[in-house]
This record gives sequence, C-alpha cells and structure tokens, in this order.
Amino acid sequence: MQDFKAAMLRDFDMTNLEEMHYFLGIEVVQHEKGIFVCQRQYAEEILKRFGMSYCNPSYISIAPAIKLDKDVEGEQVDDTFYKQIIGSLMYLTATRPDLMFVTRLISRYMTKPTELHLQGVVAWSSKKQPIVTLSTTEAEFIAAAGCSCQAIWLKRILNQVGFEDGSCTQINFDNSSAIKLSKNPVIHGRSNHIDVRLHFLRNFSKDGMIELIHCSTTEQITNIMTKSLKIEIFHKLRNMLGMKEFGEVN
Repeated sequence: MQDFKAAMLRDFDMTNLEEMHYFLGIEVVQHEKGIFVCQRQYAEEILKRFGMSYCNPSYISIAPAIKLDKDVEGEQVDDTFYKQIIGSLMYLTATRPDLMFVTRLISRYMTKPTELHLQGVVAWSSKKQPIVTLSTTEAEFIAAAGCSCQAIWLKRILNQVGFEDGSCTQINFDNSSAIKLSKNPVIHGRSNHIDVRLHFLRNFSKDGMIELIHCSTTEQITNIMTKSLKIEIFHKLRNMLGMKEFGEVN
C-alpha cells in the first residue's frame, strides 16, 4: 500500500488525507471489526429539509396492511415536492437496502401524487416481469432464469480478470416447484406454455453451473426488498443483510 501511495503521489498532484471518514454524503467508519458505511447525517438532513425533524421514529419501513394505488379521487399534492422526497430516499438506499422496497413502491406515483402517496412516503434490484405468468411457479422459474443469467455474466467477468472459480453457483429459492421444474426436463401440462428460451436454466442446472437451493420464506433475505413485512421478520432479514445499529459499531 505504501508503494502504491508513493507511486501515485509521484505521478499525480495529490494530497494524502489519511483514512477516509466521509465521501459524497456517506460516512465511513473504519473499525477493527470491519469497514462500515452509513448516511446518518444525510438522513437527518432529509428530515430537516422536509419538516420532519421531530417526527416519531418508525421501526419498519412500511406497514404490511398499507396498499397504494393511483387514488384518482384523492387530493393532489405538489408533485415537485413529492419527487424531491423520492430522490432523497433513493440516494439514502445506498446504505439502507431495507428501504428499497418502499422507495420503489412510492416512486410509481410520481405523476399526479395525492395525499395517500405522500403519507406512504412517511410511512433496491426488483422489477416487474415483462410478461404475464399464470402461476407462482412460472413466475419464480422466470425469475430464476434471469438471476442465472446475471450470475453467469458476473462469473465470466471474474474469470476474465483472473478470479477463476469452477464451483457451482447456488441460488436460494423458496418455491419447491420451480426448483423441480429446473431439474426435470419433462414437459408438464402446467408448464408446456413457458417460452422455450427460458429453459436454458435446465441446461445450466444439468451442466453444474447453477443449482437452485430451497430456502424458507422467513430466511429469504431478498424479501425485504420486494414486499412489506411484519416487524419481526423485517428486523431479522435486515440483520441478515449485515446492517448494524450505529451504536453497535462505535
């Protein structure tokens, strides 16, 4: 590291600021247990900017019972103000992946938002599938195919930069039927309409490149980014993401 710093200082006009503590609104805490990042100051600035400095704290991003729709009969609010809140929350998700689901949810209503959506604001990657599916199994199978493509792409990039790994990539899934469908080449009555292009997942599974592993819904970390959860499960999955209370780090 010292040789690298010396070479950089020799060739470029630079200043050595020693350990990083703050970068682009992100606080960096270097600790013997590891390096931690947070946006505590930025979060406080958001609350102050939008008049919520003295609001009551919430221990969950959105209540499971809350349902949002277009609310065409609702009273409209300032869409610029609404978009500013969404943009601020999007940047906050850089260190708060537990806020991704609700931020993505409320960002759907940036055109003509109403009081209902603004209350939802008070109250990461996930996207809608581009095709209509007829069952949960089919939806999960298509999601697994997309995830497998991403995994193979990342693996090939790592191979090109010298990190060759011949091991099988494991993907956790909570749908047993989708896992069976990925391993069984037989055409079933309930699955024969699925686009043939998506069945490359079976080839990956057969060749030992991808393996779908069953994972209980309560252990599926990605659920925190795709749906509203009860507070107990929300906190459990947030801990599994590796997130810590600021006081635990210092």
